[in-house]
Amino acid sequence: GSAVDAGTLFLEGPDGDRYRKTVLENYGLATIENHLKWPYWEDWGRKDGLRGLDWLGEKGILVRGHTLIWPGWKELPKDMPSLENDPAALRKRVQTHFEDILGVTRGKIVEWDVMNEPYAQNDMMRILGWSEMSEWFRMAKRLEPNARLAVNDYPLPDSLGGGSAHLNHYAGVIERLLAEKAPLEAIGFQGHFGDNVVPPERLLGGLDRFAKYGLPIVITEFDINTKDEDLQARYMRDFLTACFSHPSVDMVVIWGFWEGRHWFPDAGLYRRDWSLRPQGQVWLDLVKKRWWTNAALTSDSRGESRVSGFYGDYEVAVTAPGFKPARMSVGHTKAAPLNRTVALERA
Repeated sequence: GSAVDAGTLFLEGPDGDRYRKTVLENYGLATIENHLKWPYWEDWGRKDGLRGLDWLGEKGILVRGHTLIWPGWKELPKDMPSLENDPAALRKRVQTHFEDILGVTRGKIVEWDVMNEPYAQNDMMRILGWSEMSEWFRMAKRLEPNARLAVNDYPLPDSLGGGSAHLNHYAGVIERLLAEKAPLEAIGFQGHFGDNVVPPERLLGGLDRFAKYGLPIVITEFDINTKDEDLQARYMRDFLTACFSHPSVDMVVIWGFWEGRHWFPDAGLYRRDWSLRPQGQVWLDLVKKRWWTNAALTSDSRGESRVSGFYGDYEVAVTAPGFKPARMSVGHTKAAPLNRTVALERA
């Protein structure tokens, strides 16, 4: 999947047309990059954020929500610091926000980053206590029971595979949430890289460390911000391959795809003129070709056929002489192997 800008989804002109076309052709999941963040939601993001959710839903694209609470003053609405000495008012402010955004987006988002960056942004926990994190998760699950709930942080680029304070802190946050029976259902890792990248073996070692919690791991924000396009392409290959190989990683989301609408323009898969960077070609070759299952099968005398395919969603079309063609959509996951019977009607 990819982060998308909700405003650009409705941009008129050639760039808007190409932006929408690229989303539809390449991504089965999208994260609305900014419009659902609390300060923006209350200021300018609500209208286009909801329009973006509806557009993506109509096109059959799943959506990740980012983020319910980013618990540091600089990432919260401007009035929040004035409530520092009134814990009850702070809790009420959070509750009102959760009820608002989860109420109007209910059923439209498959996964939420409930909390973002607790290592660096933790003013709210300093005042309300670290167990308040679990209350946020419980409140989110009560208000939106169908969405998978994740925590999200960024120890990947600077500490993965080592014993750094950031990595250890994140492990502690996860362990606290699990010990307090919070409905934590996925572990999110940002992945914003520059010229210094994490070697695949260290990446896999870090993923192994967090796999012990038995939860899906999501790469939530992946990009490579460098002018070295050869490095970008090679690391796109290595990073995606490592993640694809790891049994706990079930999602990789790039943090934008077009230089014309990217927080790090050099990191876009497409340049400003929509020409494809080498890393973009790597992404397409792996995700849309090598790891994509297309098969034409002929059934045996019992009407059965088998194929080895990657996990994911499939469109199955069945034809037979004297019968009406049939189609069905099926999901193939570790928990639900693809094993379906298609009944045909006589023509």
